Amino acid sequence: MSHAPLDTVTIMPGTNDSKARFGCSSYLIALGITRLVKKALRTECWRDNAHPDVLVIMPPSITPEYDKLKFREEMGPGCHERCAGIAAQLEPMLKGLPGVRFLDANLLPGAGCSPVDGMHLTPEAHKAVAEALKNALTGVTL
Repeated sequence: MSHAPLDTVTIMPGTNDSKARFGCSSYLIALGITRLVKKALRTECWRDNAHPDVLVIMPPSITPEYDKLKFREEMGPGCHERCAGIAAQLEPMLKGLPGVRFLDANLLPGAGCSPVDGMHLTPEAHKAVAEALKNALTGVTL
C-alpha cells in the first residue's frame, strides 16, 4: 500500500526459500508463494481500481553442483532438488487466477546460475531475465 497506486506487482522468490532448515518441500514453498499472490490480488492498491496484474518470476534453480561446493551446508542437503521442483508445483497453482502471469526463468535461453556458488545469476542470466521482464512489463507476450 505504501507504493499505491500500482499497475503491476512482481514477485520473485529467492533461493533462501529452499533452505533445509525451513523444512519445506517444493510443494509447500509453492503454496506459500500462491498465498502471497492471492494476498496481492486482494489488496486495494491498483491504479484507478483497475484489474490486478501480478507477475510471478521463478528464478533459475540452484545447480546440482552446489552439493560439491565448500559452503554447501549454508542451504543444507537437498536444496537444489527443492528449488528445481518449485516451478512445476507453482505453475498449476497459479493457472486460472485472474490477473496472474508466470515466468519460469529456467526456460529462458542464457538464464542460469553461477558455477562459482551454484545459486546466484550469471551476468548472462541477469540480461536474459531483464529482457523477459522488460517484455512482460511493456506488453510483449512472454
